[in-house]
Amino acid sequence: MDRLSSSSLLAFLAVMAAASVALTPMAGRWPAASGRSSGGVLTTCIDDSDCQKLGEGSKYACFLYICYPWKDDSGVPASEKRDLCRKKSDCSAKRGQTCQRHQDRRKINKGLCMDEVEYCDTPKDCPPGSGCCNGYCCEQRYFQQYKALPCVTHLGCQDLGLGQYCCPGKDNSTSAVCCDTNPNPTPAPPKTRTAGAATAALCPALLLAAAVLNRF
Repeated sequence: MDRLSSSSLLAFLAVMAAASVALTPMAGRWPAASGRSSGGVLTTCIDDSDCQKLGEGSKYACFLYICYPWKDDSGVPASEKRDLCRKKSDCSAKRGQTCQRHQDRRKINKGLCMDEVEYCDTPKDCPPGSGCCNGYCCEQRYFQQYKALPCVTHLGCQDLGLGQYCCPGKDNSTSAVCCDTNPNPTPAPPKTRTAGAATAALCPALLLAAAVLNRF
C-alpha cells in the first residue's frame, strides 16, 4: 500500500512540474505588448498614435507604415529586424536600402534602413501581390493589417485609399473600419401612384355605387 501511494505521489509531482514548465514564459519570447501581430509580423501604422497602444509609450514610433521599437530592438525576431540608422551611408548599399528617418527628428534621432520606397495612392499603383500602406507600396502581410486599422471619417478612408466610407464595427466592441458600402444609404423615395392605378382602385367603388343606385 505504501509503495502504491509513493508511486502515485511521484506521478502527481511529475504532472505538476510539467504544467509549471508549460506556463513559464520562454526566454527571449516576444512580450505580450509587442510591435508585432500574432502572425509574427511587425504592426502597421498610420502615425505614432497607432504605436502607443502597444503599451510601450515612446519606445515605439511609426516609420513609414511600421511600428518599430527604435530605442531598443533587441527583442525583435531576426526575420523582422531592421538596421537602425541616422544617414543613408549607415545602410547597405548592396541591397539598395535608404535610411527612413522619422518626421519628428527632435525626439526620435534614429531611422530604419528600408528598401527603396515606391509611392502609391492605391494598391493598383504597386507591383502585383503588394499593397499600399500609408502612401508607400508594402508587402501584402502588412497591407492586410493596414486595412484593419480604425478610421474616423469618410474622407480619411478615401485619402488612405482603403475605401469610400468609414463603417461602424459589427458590434460595440470593434472599431470602425474603411469599406466601400455606404453605412447610411439614402432611402428610396416612396412610390407614387399612377393615374391608371388610381382609376383601377376607384373602379370597385364606382361599380358598387352603380349597383346601389339601380336598386332604386
